[in-house]
Amino acid sequence: MLSSLLGRVTGTDSCESIDVSPDALFDALQNSRRRRAIQILADRPSGKIQLGELADEITAREQAPSSDPFTASERKSVYVSLYQSHLDTLASAGIIRWDGDSGKIETTEATAKIARLIQRVETKTCKNPNDGQEELVGGGINE
Repeated sequence: MLSSLLGRVTGTDSCESIDVSPDALFDALQNSRRRRAIQILADRPSGKIQLGELADEITAREQAPSSDPFTASERKSVYVSLYQSHLDTLASAGIIRWDGDSGKIETTEATAKIARLIQRVETKTCKNPNDGQEELVGGGINE
């Protein structure tokens, strides 16, 4: 199933190789905050972000249904969880590079591939490789 999802994400019939062990990948993707971090980082043209900026973006996305700005306490909670847990999990899996001393986070070869997988599973759509248009591709992971 994972190979068919990856093939569908990339618009190919074959599996796109992700150099991350299945156990590490599934462990990393089980948390929504880590999935958001992967997606935010993959969307950066530079492939780099600072921890504080990532915490701001994740906090804003988590507060999205509310029109109220997020509080310093909410941001601190996200920042601390990223610093103490989530970024180490993603770095250990090889999904990101993370320097805790400088707060710098960077993509690896796996980041964009995994972000496409997350997008495919969460939205049940992917870009058609022929025209770049979004298309509904059927059910999610339980299909």
